[in-house]
Amino acid sequence: MIEEIEDARKEWIQTDDFQFVKEVSKGIFKIINIAEINEIYAISYHSIDLNNYTKEELENAVNTYYKSLEDLYAEYKESSNQIIAEILSEQETFSKRKLLGSLDEVKKWILENYKITLL
Repeated sequence: MIEEIEDARKEWIQTDDFQFVKEVSKGIFKIINIAEINEIYAISYHSIDLNNYTKEELENAVNTYYKSLEDLYAEYKESSNQIIAEILSEQETFSKRKLLGSLDEVKKWILENYKITLL
């Protein structure tokens, strides 16, 4: 159901101020979202396997932002699967999360667990 990509990315990509994505294999992404809520930092982390979704489920997910999957693929081409995974991650509940009290704690935790340096 996913568009084929030549080779999977090997590095984390910072897509927003507090969002990181890594494609671990074709159609499978790890995503980290960090949100500040009342001076507490919530880190959610997900593995999104696009192969586990039907076309209808993907359509429903992207319809919040785009007319259709086809429009998304036309706009983002080779990055389309990453965009879809980000959308799905943002719609997930915070089932896998870590709560921390400061940005310094977030920086340390992200570095220790994912080898990502936040500036």
